[in-house]
Amino acid sequence: MALAAPPRGCRFKGYTSFVVQDLVIRAHVVNFRRERWQAPDGEVVTAPLPAGIDGHFGPLLRRFVLAQYHEAQTTVPRLVKLLCSLDIFIPKRQVVRLLIEGHDSFVTEARDVLACRALMARCSDFERSGAAALVSARRTHSAPFASHPGAKKP
Repeated sequence: MALAAPPRGCRFKGYTSFVVQDLVIRAHVVNFRRERWQAPDGEVVTAPLPAGIDGHFGPLLRRFVLAQYHEAQTTVPRLVKLLCSLDIFIPKRQVVRLLIEGHDSFVTEARDVLACRALMARCSDFERSGAAALVSARRTHSAPFASHPGAKKP
């Protein structure tokens, strides 16, 4: 950006940056015109959709719906209202489908995380029981060992 009228006698010293962050949320509709061919046997062959497109809602919209529902704890009716205000016309039933279908990898990951937490809890319980015995022994001053190298026994 240029200064409209710099003061008289000033010398140009270059530029300084000023970064502004903003957010643009808008509908983005793409119409894929796919070729269709009819084979001699009567079968119709249609060109595939690009990678990442699965159904009538794109991956960014799916991600937005999941984030709003799970992270922002937005209810389904509010999600539908929000999407409609952005000119994305989607029925409540379809929002529920976006939230439920095709998330097998998430379910598998969640089960793995829970199994790992259970294992860690067992290890942690073992450590806590040892630590509890140590703390109780120190409180009663009957610890049979020094707390650090060079310390005198009580």
